[in-house]
Order: sequence, then C-alpha cells, then structure tokens
Amino acid sequence: MRITAKFLIRVHILRLAEGMPFTTRSVLSYGNRPAVDQVLSRFVKDGFIRRLARGIFVRDQAKRISFSTWDIANLKSGSFQRKMAKHPKTTFKEIFENDHCEEQTMFSINGSTSKFKMGETIIHLKETCQRKAALSETVIGQRMKALWDAGKNNVTDAMIRQALVFQRGGAARTWLRANFGLLPAWLTDRYHSIDPTFRFLKAS
Repeated sequence: MRITAKFLIRVHILRLAEGMPFTTRSVLSYGNRPAVDQVLSRFVKDGFIRRLARGIFVRDQAKRISFSTWDIANLKSGSFQRKMAKHPKTTFKEIFENDHCEEQTMFSINGSTSKFKMGETIIHLKETCQRKAALSETVIGQRMKALWDAGKNNVTDAMIRQALVFQRGGAARTWLRANFGLLPAWLTDRYHSIDPTFRFLKAS
C-alpha cells in the first residue's frame, strides 16, 4: 500500500505545475492518512517538495517562489471548503491608518477559529458569522464590516464618510439598499443621520 501510495502521489505532484502548492487533503485518495503523511514526509526530506505550513506543500526544488500569508491561509481554508476574507481589523487599518500591510496574520473565515504556523509566523483564522461573511464579497462590504467590528461607540460620522468616500455616483446608496439586512441597526441608523434623504428598501 505504501509503495503504491508513494508512486501515485509522486505522479500527482509531477502533474502539477512547478510552484503550485497542494495540500495533504488533495492526495488522501491515494492512501490512508498515516501512509500519505509518511510519503510526504519522505519527499520533504529528499528535497522533492518543500513544506510551506502544516498540510501544505509545493514542488519548488530551487526554492525560488515565495508565498504570502494570504496565499497559504487561503489554500488552507479552501482545502476544508471554507471561504476566507480579509479580517475587519486589517481593513480598518487600511482605511484609517493608511497601513497596507501585505503580510497579514489574521483572516476571517466562515468556519471554526483555528491557527497554524507558516515558518515562524502564526496565522489566525477567525470565525465570522454568516452576515459578516456575506459582507466580505465586495470592497464596500468589507469596509462596512470593519466599522461594524469596531463597534458603535468607536465609530464616528466622519469615519463612516471616510469609509464610503471612495464610492462615486451613488454606488454607496445602491449597495446599502441591496444589503440593508446584513448590517446592524446602529450602523444603518448612523448612515441615515448622515444622509437623511436616504431610504433603505426593507425586504418584503
């Protein structure tokens, strides 16, 4: 069984483009978990593949390709059929502190909270509720989620305006009408106080 698993896993890896990461879960069809783990461990020791994080590998023998924390976290969550998104605290820093850090260590996920190591870096996948997960699908949704996460006592009218200033031509209004039900009441009320002529279209 282990010889067969070794052969099949090697063929699977060679069929992938060099530099394309893969997960342990993607090769479990070739053997039981102990056998697969043993094969992958041997391949790492032989230098055939390298380990990027627990359960994530790549064939890159020259070690020329680098991967961001986003790349690895997204692959990790995707292997469990979960959707990952930028964490609202990251979005908040980008908007209000002009801090565009590419090497993030915290992400939102529509699943259980977990963490894993990528080299010496600990990556955190934080569980998010269904409503907040839905907001992650657009830029404006991510910004509104960042305000929601900050909390009503920490969000000013000026901050709401700043979060939406990049939207032009009524895009913010259009988005808000379509996504009224996803936002907390305090945030919709605050927006209405800024733009009193606006009317949310409540679901029938």
